[in-house]
Amino acid sequence: MAETTFRATSITAHTLDIIMAGLLKVEVGGGSVDRDTWSRQFDSLSPPRRLDICEVKDVCVALDSLLQVARIGVSILEGNGGADQRHTIHSLPDETLANIFEFNHDDVGKSNEYSIDISHTCRRFRMVALHCPRLWSVVHNGQNADELDPFLSRSGRTKLTVAVNEDLLHELYSSNTIPVKKFMDVVTKQLDRWGSFRCIVNDEVGSETIEVLCEYTRLHLPMLTTFTCKNRMKEYPEPLDIFYKSWLMPSLIRYSAVRTFPPHGMSGTLKTVDLSLSRLGHLGVEQLRYTLHYATELESLAIKFRDSAPTLIVDFHGPVIDNLCLPKLRCFSLDFNGMEFHFSECVRDVFRNFTAPVATILALKGGYGSLDEILLAIIPNDQVFPSVNRFELLPRGSRVFGQETLPIALARMPSLQHLSIRSESYGCKIRRLFDKRQTFPQLLSLRLEHCGDVSDAAIRAILSELQRGVSWPEFQNLKLHQCARLSKIYLERLKHRMGNKLEYSLAFRSRSPSSDG
Repeated sequence: MAETTFRATSITAHTLDIIMAGLLKVEVGGGSVDRDTWSRQFDSLSPPRRLDICEVKDVCVALDSLLQVARIGVSILEGNGGADQRHTIHSLPDETLANIFEFNHDDVGKSNEYSIDISHTCRRFRMVALHCPRLWSVVHNGQNADELDPFLSRSGRTKLTVAVNEDLLHELYSSNTIPVKKFMDVVTKQLDRWGSFRCIVNDEVGSETIEVLCEYTRLHLPMLTTFTCKNRMKEYPEPLDIFYKSWLMPSLIRYSAVRTFPPHGMSGTLKTVDLSLSRLGHLGVEQLRYTLHYATELESLAIKFRDSAPTLIVDFHGPVIDNLCLPKLRCFSLDFNGMEFHFSECVRDVFRNFTAPVATILALKGGYGSLDEILLAIIPNDQVFPSVNRFELLPRGSRVFGQETLPIALARMPSLQHLSIRSESYGCKIRRLFDKRQTFPQLLSLRLEHCGDVSDAAIRAILSELQRGVSWPEFQNLKLHQCARLSKIYLERLKHRMGNKLEYSLAFRSRSPSSDG
């Protein structure tokens, strides 16, 4: 009797014997199960003991075993054969190939060269590329004049990115470019498809570009979500909103600009604003406050001050906003690149009586001077940022604070849980982190990088204060990188005590012994 259970990947000799015997009998019977061949010697047995039936059943089981093993063998052989075959990009299905093409494509003008190169690689690439509308969705007046219509046609109904004067200084900027007037005449026929608009001007093309754009008033752009305007002109410092203040953009959610900001009429739908202001821009304090006042949906605000103090003049004739509140702001970032004492008065004027009740992230990137006055101007009390739980300080200089400012500012953020101070300069002096006269926040994480005056004793005092708080069991991590006064011995002991909650790297001149005990 053959065993009715067998291993899936092999077959026993006994099972093979049964199969061979069964095949022999079938052959003798002329290819069929003949009663004379199988049962002549079993006629005297009663039906329950008929061994011929049992034998046939055993053969069936054995054949099932052989069939299963054979199927596994086919699978193994097919797998080995596949391993010997090299899979190339040409073996990918069209849908996967299209996803790869689109993944490597971004929304800048130079990607047009990528789209053209892809479509000229081979016949199959061209076929797939021509059916990827997004590859052809960026149009700008810097591309060859004979490309504009094909790009618009191949992009189908996909949202367009319309760019004026992009890559002006690029060495590959086409000599066969499209005049701004001709370009705008063509793309304004597709207003319902505009998803993003970008305009860059400099002294070379600025006046001509602005003059042309001012001809296109009250454009209705129902699908436009992103607007970028960069003014690099030195001889024309006025804001550029002169050409687009009448445009209707009901879906606009992202606005980015250099030396200008959105007219208050378009700020009501904005969720993200990124402004870069410089001393060359004649921007009014009250106009900026008025614009922000109506940005009631704003969730992310980033303002960069460049060069030195911007020339913010009180030239706005609208109502003065006494209290500026951004009710939905979540992330607030300020970036200063210059001497900070020029900016403190400007910051105090712009953000007077300012509140962001639900903001959770505050980031401050400083220049090379002291941040004392600026930080206290941004956080004058504990009502400005009551919900901020993450504060990121990124100074560029080595002397960040000249006074005991940081502990005061930290105490004015009652919900603070995550503190990060990452300096670009080695030996950055932050003065003090902890002052017993101030309420130290119950941090869940602390990161210090290149903080040259943070000692073993300072970290020990901070950890001691945190351990007394109710949040210590939930403390997540302490990161200490390149802090020169922290000794190797102390960090090793601390690592042994805190385990994976501590991450550190030694500074080049880190002390070997611990002078703080």
